Amino acid sequence: MNGLVTQITTAVYPNGTSDPSVSGAATTIYPGWPVATTLNADLQAMFAAISSGHGPTAGRMHVSVFTGNVEQNITKSLDGWQSVGSVSNGTQETAKEIRRVKRQFQITIYAPDPQLRDITGSVIDVSLCSLRNLPLPDGSAAQIYYGTTVIDDAPTKEYLFKRTGIYFIEYGTFATQQSPMVTEVLANLHGGFDPHNVIDTITLPRSGP
Repeated sequence: MNGLVTQITTAVYPNGTSDPSVSGAATTIYPGWPVATTLNADLQAMFAAISSGHGPTAGRMHVSVFTGNVEQNITKSLDGWQSVGSVSNGTQETAKEIRRVKRQFQITIYAPDPQLRDITGSVIDVSLCSLRNLPLPDGSAAQIYYGTTVIDDAPTKEYLFKRTGIYFIEYGTFATQQSPMVTEVLANLHGGFDPHNVIDTITLPRSGP
């Protein structure tokens, strides 16, 4: 969820959150379900501004990122330990993937106006579907697959227009450990069958575990 929030924030605010969003409306992006009272208050304030002809100058749009219950185990082959950190005191952190799954995530846009909703939704969808790999906070990367989009124009709530995108994220779970490092290798070269006839000693630097 955090990786998706970071990517969506970059798409909605390409110049940073100190500049306007792509829709021109202030947009809050976060993991988890929205708090109903905050969501309603933000959308009502923005809807009132739009209805009066002043544009989205008050309130905030909401984009929530939440994980669904659909998960598929797709563990393939488990690779060996790989170096992931810097060397410190003769050891280095290594990681090994122990499980890989594909999990469903839903991204829901709550907007007071269908145009603001669709602008934001299109930008998010293009950004996610254009990714080869989704960077994750732990330094690994995931693959993202588009599922479907659900549009909800509830007539009983004129200030609430929803668009939910369903995506499937394939990511790994890793075990980590500190591994001792080989810092150098000594190789003695001998001439003929005489073990005392040493030609040279070569020191080879090593940076891997």
